[in-house]
Amino acid sequence: MSAEFLKEEIRARLESAKLLSFLDLDRTQVLDSTDGTFIEIVLNDAGKDQEIRQLLSGLLPPQADFRIHPKWKIETIGEPQIAVSQSGGIVAARLVGVALRSGSVTTEIQVAVTYLAELELKRVLGADPNLKELARAYVENRLQWGGQSYWDPRRNPRLEIAADRALSLYRSLQKTA
Repeated sequence: MSAEFLKEEIRARLESAKLLSFLDLDRTQVLDSTDGTFIEIVLNDAGKDQEIRQLLSGLLPPQADFRIHPKWKIETIGEPQIAVSQSGGIVAARLVGVALRSGSVTTEIQVAVTYLAELELKRVLGADPNLKELARAYVENRLQWGGQSYWDPRRNPRLEIAADRALSLYRSLQKTA
């Protein structure tokens, strides 16, 4: 089955099921490769994930590399809090809560900024870093990835910014400012 045939068949099935509007057609792709077919379905609403998977399950060839994931947008970013372990002890990090939305679905994640990252940024900046902006930049960066690098915030709701990553994030914030 060629990629072009699969693309048209996927489109037709989703259109007949009135689910086509939930796809990001610009980012959805079906490609032929030497390893088989790569199919990446990008959704505007995480609430339609299972329904679309089920609809396409009989259509896709067994050797196809199939990825389906929703686009997420940041809704809110909370104030940094002291990180606490499951046993109740204080952790050398601060947590920033981030609420994400994809259509009808919301999810909460935590971004841990390590104490060493905060110290390193303070040294470079000469002032306290804006941890909310740092968390925003990191989450936005992770949400831009697709394909095999896709990060699913529902499966992995905790991210960590260590010292080495904090400096590169800070530099990227400076370039966009």
